[in-house]
Amino acid sequence: RVKGLIVTVSLQHPCSSQIRLSLMGPGPNTGSANFFPHSYAHEVLLFDQRLSNASSQCVSGVHTFIFDDKASASLETCCPERFDGRYVPSGRLAEFIGSSVSAEWTLVLHDTVKDGLTGRLLSWSIDFVLSPSTPEFSWTDLSSLWTGTPPSARYRATTIVYEQHIFVYGGIGSNDDPLTDLYRFDTQTLQWLQLTPVGFEAAFQTASMVGASFSLCSWGIIRFGGYTRLPQMNTGSYGYSRDVYVMDPVTLRWSALEVSAWPFHRDSAARYPRERYLSAAVFIPSAVHLWETSASYRLLIDKVTPSMSSDYMGQLTDSILVYGGDNGAPGGLDDGTHGGMLNDLW
Repeated sequence: RVKGLIVTVSLQHPCSSQIRLSLMGPGPNTGSANFFPHSYAHEVLLFDQRLSNASSQCVSGVHTFIFDDKASASLETCCPERFDGRYVPSGRLAEFIGSSVSAEWTLVLHDTVKDGLTGRLLSWSIDFVLSPSTPEFSWTDLSSLWTGTPPSARYRATTIVYEQHIFVYGGIGSNDDPLTDLYRFDTQTLQWLQLTPVGFEAAFQTASMVGASFSLCSWGIIRFGGYTRLPQMNTGSYGYSRDVYVMDPVTLRWSALEVSAWPFHRDSAARYPRERYLSAAVFIPSAVHLWETSASYRLLIDKVTPSMSSDYMGQLTDSILVYGGDNGAPGGLDDGTHGGMLNDLW
């Protein structure tokens, strides 16, 4: 896998300020060592003097660019007689870290002005710094490394991840007693800190619903799904929900979110996730995709194209990833197989 890369481009043109260079490669990065990006159309801008503070005067001749994230020279300040050296690209080549070197890589060269001037690409290359092609994974016991006051032993606690912090609230203690304490774990300093919960009953114990999935984001607390015991047998979803709610952390009020159907499935009944509880859910902010750069050309001309597969990385918007759960469907009479456990991803 790619650990770093340097792009070298040599070209001839009578007016360098008319040239735009970019590199197309695999992405957006999935952030997982187990899955490669599904697209080879992720663009990183290398050079576009129209978007810089440098002089727009025409610089002619043969230009050699060595684009390196670790270079010291900036394209915004240099305008010599010709370009010949190592420069920081306009975008971030680090967006390709973790990708496959055997993927499709394309250099895009664009003359932005139609004035009769002609040029040509002399050569271009990519130098990769690679990490081992077979990544290794291992467990690390952090209980001997953390500091502070950790929570007591428990199960069925509510856990929310926000940035580098993990929040643990409540659960069932060693004597099967319900707990209402709150802790925060810093994954960078490995430190536990006990907090004072205020109004958490309103957030996590609303009505009689159990098994809902919670995610913390900049909007507030998002709740998906859950189960409510019904007073009588129901022929519909049997008390299981797929509704989405958001709670304002200031007013502690819940509001229902209207979620649009997935329009690309042939079966209209499969355009929403099935009702469920005890599913895994996590909030994925668009910022982690590293899609936007200071001078992203794609943001100027492209429209957001919905993903045609279950891979959420096709989106440029904030997302909630939901996996699995249980919808209460009965299993076989003998061993309970083919029951209500789900393994779909939305």
